[in-house]
Amino acid sequence: MRVRQPGVTVRAIRESVMPGAPAPADPERASIADVMIKDVLSKHRKALMLFGVEHLFHRADSAVGRYESTYPGRTFVIDTHKGFAAFFDLGRGHQLEARMRDRPAPALVPLTGSWLADLDLPYFLWPFPKRMAGESYARLVDGYLYLGPGSGLTYEPVPASILDDHAYIAELSRRFGPINVAALRRRASDRGLFTEADRAEARQFAPGAECVGQFAATTAGSVAADIDFRNGQLAVRFPPSAEWMRLVSTTDRFHFQAADGQPIEVSCHVTDLVVTAIDLTKGGVTRTLVAVPFSASAYRLRLLDPVVALRDE
Repeated sequence: MRVRQPGVTVRAIRESVMPGAPAPADPERASIADVMIKDVLSKHRKALMLFGVEHLFHRADSAVGRYESTYPGRTFVIDTHKGFAAFFDLGRGHQLEARMRDRPAPALVPLTGSWLADLDLPYFLWPFPKRMAGESYARLVDGYLYLGPGSGLTYEPVPASILDDHAYIAELSRRFGPINVAALRRRASDRGLFTEADRAEARQFAPGAECVGQFAATTAGSVAADIDFRNGQLAVRFPPSAEWMRLVSTTDRFHFQAADGQPIEVSCHVTDLVVTAIDLTKGGVTRTLVAVPFSASAYRLRLLDPVVALRDE
């Protein structure tokens, strides 16, 4: 499936700004909101808005948020499936992708009441911004557009005609900072929507993503520890308790301790991005728990979520 994200050319060019260049001012959101109010909402019209989803989130600093206090409930925001972000290359991401394959493609999934609504933001945002920790994905967007597995989505390169337009590149450089044209040409050779560097960056912004899983004394045993993200932070719970305990890293991204000072430590055994076991220390006693197959009970995985199948007309 080939995907052209709205604004992909300008977005790709912005991402090529040389390291150290100042972040550009972004007047787009105010402009989007002004146009929507003046030409659509105030005139009781409808519009299809095609922008990067961060402009459309149901939150105060987005373009949609700028007018929703005056025009509430008027905008249905749709995000696109892109491979579960920090979990793209990880076992949990592969398990969730397998779950997504149960539905037709393309399809639109209403988030409210679906199992997707139970996933934390690091599963969706590339990369995950810490300032949004604690926010609910199902409150930010309303629908989830599934076009196929993340690994099958492809990148649309910046056209050579743009990269060869020196006047245009000079103007973009004036607005956004120096443009790395050579990097954009190299990017065109990798047709995956996200490069290996993109995926590694997503994991860096979600420390501990490699440790997410369910663990037991034996592979056939009952789950004794469940590690996942809650409110933007890595957390652990010990079934049957439903209470999650936030973890903070100690020496590196594979070693954690309880954030509230309780005598709990977790060390993850990770090989080739696959977590095989954890060393769990509680009250000074350490035991090794092995990773067990992902359980559907980890999320409210239903046999059939509401899905709107889409087709070309």
